[in-house]
Amino acid sequence: MLLFSISSEPSGSGCNIQTVSRTLTTQLCVPNIITPNKDGRNDAFVVASYNVGEWSLAIYNHWGKEVYQTECYFNDWGASVAPGIYYYMLRRGATNSALKGWLEVVR
Repeated sequence: MLLFSISSEPSGSGCNIQTVSRTLTTQLCVPNIITPNKDGRNDAFVVASYNVGEWSLAIYNHWGKEVYQTECYFNDWGASVAPGIYYYMLRRGATNSALKGWLEVVR
């Protein structure tokens, strides 16, 4: 979603001053499968459209045991993990928002 706001106000010199502000809202693109086979595509759990390092990430195996946790995620998990189904919890501290889901690792 992209919102624009334009306002115009007179200045002391007789010219109008225009102010433009915009708000850009993007949705995170979270994959539900990765294939860490070193082909350069989908080799790690990469969350697109987010500011790297602003989100914490916890990964759990299918038994609910935490297998990975970091306070600043840099799109680098998954290269050496076993195949299977995992569950993730992404949290953004600045807005207290959270996103959870599942992820399959296929080798």
